[in-house]
Amino acid sequence: MPNPRVHRRWAAPALARLAVAAVVGLCVACSRGAPPPAEPPADHVLRDIRLFQGDSTLHDVRGLALAPDQTVWALAGAEPFVHVYSPGGRFTRAFGKKGRGPGELLNPWSLAGAASADSVLRVWDTATRRLASFSPAGEPAAGVTVRTAGSAVRGDIRLVSYGEPQKMERLGDGFIVQDDAGGVSQTADFWASRLLRLSTEGAVVGTVVDFREFLAGAPPLGTATVFVPVPLWTTCAGEKLAVLDPLRHRVRWYGADGRALAEQAYRPERRPVTDHDVQRYVRHTVELEMRDQNLAARRITRLVSRMASQRRSLFGREAPPAVAILCDHQGRVWLNRFSTATSPLGYGSDWHVLDGTERGTVVRFPSRFRPAVLSRDGAYGVHEDGLGVQTVAFVPFARGFLAAGR
Repeated sequence: MPNPRVHRRWAAPALARLAVAAVVGLCVACSRGAPPPAEPPADHVLRDIRLFQGDSTLHDVRGLALAPDQTVWALAGAEPFVHVYSPGGRFTRAFGKKGRGPGELLNPWSLAGAASADSVLRVWDTATRRLASFSPAGEPAAGVTVRTAGSAVRGDIRLVSYGEPQKMERLGDGFIVQDDAGGVSQTADFWASRLLRLSTEGAVVGTVVDFREFLAGAPPLGTATVFVPVPLWTTCAGEKLAVLDPLRHRVRWYGADGRALAEQAYRPERRPVTDHDVQRYVRHTVELEMRDQNLAARRITRLVSRMASQRRSLFGREAPPAVAILCDHQGRVWLNRFSTATSPLGYGSDWHVLDGTERGTVVRFPSRFRPAVLSRDGAYGVHEDGLGVQTVAFVPFARGFLAAGR
């Protein structure tokens, strides 16, 4: 369900002043006015961005999908859940009311585009454990129930952590979903997840990857729960699954049957978690808490005091090697570099492309744009301004972009 805090008014001014004062106290404890780390150089800097038009109700975007005819579907966190845009970027319609009836959704988490122009759009509803289906016109089709145990994932996990719990992507004639049977309340909980392959009928075909296996023989994770390395995954062309092992800094490719196919080293820009990173995250967390009118002032104080006193055990010491992963039409893996310059959760503007060379290629997107789908012509994603207003957008690639290495 969408986080109710997002839609409530700010708390009383006195509480706001208390929270801000507490954060300032934390900042003094860290290092007053800590500057963000300098940006490393990029091989390609993309500046052109085209904002989609005609829809002012979009917020809490949870995913995008691209149809074969370049129609764009956007999944929002409140009804109507699915928003449709023409290939030219014009809003055309929205559908998907809240409920349990035909064509209705309770807590849709992700969506997978149609495999062909006349096939259906699938929406993964984690509240009902259903793969809901819709025609290209938005008419409900027969959905299927996924027979897994389900899990308890905190409703605002996307607002306090990177990573994609309970994500769903198409792979061949089935789907891959992330199963978080142990529950997810913080970033470090992703390590208990596994990737399941589903048939089109919703049956679990088998476990493709168990993230806990990555921990075998790796250095201990420690006690940190914020800004820690977590495994990331995405599906690629040729019915392949790419998974980042963030502890050994390598990407592994798997077949739909779970068989390991190949792996490639990933050499991220390693840097420590800085005072600026911590300050940004704490400010963000306090702002979320302040949006609950029933929140007691003591809770704000405890929250900030805990983060200040437990910084060494609460926050990772080294920045995670990546916070998001995508695959382009040529099967190349893109990894989002950690940065809190524009996102308190670490979603940066730089993406490291594993292009077959030893070094790879670094691509920098426009500030505040987060890509979600990579096509031949460019990246579809979401732009969020300084006030939190989200807009579906497109960043075009130049002709021959990344055609042969850098």
